[in-house]
Amino acid sequence: LSSSSAASDVYKRQVLIKADLSTARYLEIKPIHKSQKKINKTDDFVWFQLTLVLNIELETKLMSLGNGCTVEEPIDLKSSIKKSLQKALSNYHD
Repeated sequence: LSSSSAASDVYKRQVLIKADLSTARYLEIKPIHKSQKKINKTDDFVWFQLTLVLNIELETKLMSLGNGCTVEEPIDLKSSIKKSLQKALSNYHD
């Protein structure tokens, strides 16, 4: 590994998302990241794990999936997305 690759590994985090079945099918065809793995499935949901550096591109992609997916971990990513969605919703108050 190069030093820059090793340095970026320090910032990688594990992300756990829960997706409904329709969104899960989409994510299986178009993964968010090369590290994405399906780790659990029930009749209603599929859980995916990703290991990557958190950034605005990831947040934007996750928000683009709408109510079809929920970030379960890490909590700081979940909170950041929640805050962004609340701000967006406030733009539509009459």
